Amino acid sequence: MITMKDIAEESGVSRTTVSFVLNQRCHRDQRISESVQKKVLDTARKLGYVRNDLVLSMVKGCSHAVGIVSAFKDFMFPIIRGYAQEAQSHGYSIRLFQADGDLEAALTKAIQARVDAIVCLGVSDTAAEQIPEHIFNTGIPITGLNRENHRGTTYFDQQRSAAAMTEYLVQCGYRKIICWGGNYRQMPLREAGYRKVMEKHHLSPVYLNFNEVSASDLIDEKPDAVFCGDDYKACRLLQAAYSRGIRVPDVFGVAGFGNTSAGQYSSPALTTVDEPYFDIGIIAMRNIISRLEGKSIPETTPVIGKIIIRDSTINLR
Repeated sequence: MITMKDIAEESGVSRTTVSFVLNQRCHRDQRISESVQKKVLDTARKLGYVRNDLVLSMVKGCSHAVGIVSAFKDFMFPIIRGYAQEAQSHGYSIRLFQADGDLEAALTKAIQARVDAIVCLGVSDTAAEQIPEHIFNTGIPITGLNRENHRGTTYFDQQRSAAAMTEYLVQCGYRKIICWGGNYRQMPLREAGYRKVMEKHHLSPVYLNFNEVSASDLIDEKPDAVFCGDDYKACRLLQAAYSRGIRVPDVFGVAGFGNTSAGQYSSPALTTVDEPYFDIGIIAMRNIISRLEGKSIPETTPVIGKIIIRDSTINLR
């Protein structure tokens, strides 16, 4: 196995210099010229040096790894790609921990793996409330759980994005717009955005929970348009309309939220709100690394989702 000593002898510099360069400490701990850095890196590449991160983590007490704990629904993978890309560009890696049915066990495994930070994706408030306090006392920062001192920064404006979609539907000429949502953490903000715009235009907001009202029952309400809390429920509504011989958007319009692949390939293709998962992952990982390295975290203005107009809505005007 190629060692730092081998690289030092080959490149004609000290082992300390090699260590600073390979561990990305040449600007923080010692001023090393760009030419020497390049020489060391070129030599390491030529000799086939591979850093032993396990040994490094034992020496430094950090792993340069961030754990992501989630049930890993398919719509999450763009945000995970964002985390991974930004992590890799800063010399970090990510590790995935499956949390289906046992969030505490997944968090425990992440802690045992000695990750430097933990991100929880798609965790419900109910599941978060059941986590024992000792999990939060390990010294490892945890984001994505609705707990004091462990809340994640908001990178996406759910309320204003939902308001933008509702405004679009109103401007299309729809009047009886029903919001069909569910019991997940983001929905109250999406519902609030919907209600604000409906009230602004002196229209009566109607919110129905898709755990209580089926797609078929919703159609019986004879809406002008339905703003669904996510793309998957919107596609379910499109299927229900098709099975009853109802053409969308001729009879009523349908809009979703998320811009997932389900909406892109539905029939008709779904008008939706683009939630920029990949970009959110990049920003979130950048902030985590800044926090781990003791750097200041810049203020971030939450992004408002772009309205993606497809065939499931029509401009009545």
